[in-house]
Amino acid sequence: MKNIDLLYKNELGIAFKWKENELTSLEEVNFVFKSTGMHLTEKEIIIFNKQIRLAIANISNFKDCIRNTHCKPILLESPVTQVSFILSSKELKLMQDLLEGSNFSINLKKVLKVFFSKKKQFTDKDLRIGLFALIVSHIQLLIGLVWYFMSPWFSALKEDMGGVMKEKSLRLLAVE
Repeated sequence: MKNIDLLYKNELGIAFKWKENELTSLEEVNFVFKSTGMHLTEKEIIIFNKQIRLAIANISNFKDCIRNTHCKPILLESPVTQVSFILSSKELKLMQDLLEGSNFSINLKKVLKVFFSKKKQFTDKDLRIGLFALIVSHIQLLIGLVWYFMSPWFSALKEDMGGVMKEKSLRLLAVE
């Protein structure tokens, strides 16, 4: 595990990149799931995720299939030519999670690399920008809290909490 850079893992599999090595490509992401290994580029990950979304969209009762084991398995095309997978609905959802999680991790590392690779001094301008963002976000939070506590939903919650909790629409606006 010392030679890999873990991107994401879930109960279906793992996504990782090999650490810098002359024998490996740093552009490819390695996926291991169901005793299968795949090497995909970032573009292929996006394509594969789109194919999973299409497969999920074509299943009319997908949410029921995740809970139920009696649904038919799904044939999923991969971006690698001549390779397809047969997955259950639950495995399909886990595969989507694995691809999206690894894609998020890759993009986050790219953004962090851009910000932290610069050897630039922190200036007064940077301080002012950060302070401005802090002040604006706190003002936004305070306005939101004041509006919530002045809202009719909060008044209804104070007067009759049991009644609010029984009605879905009021509960959504007052509590959730």
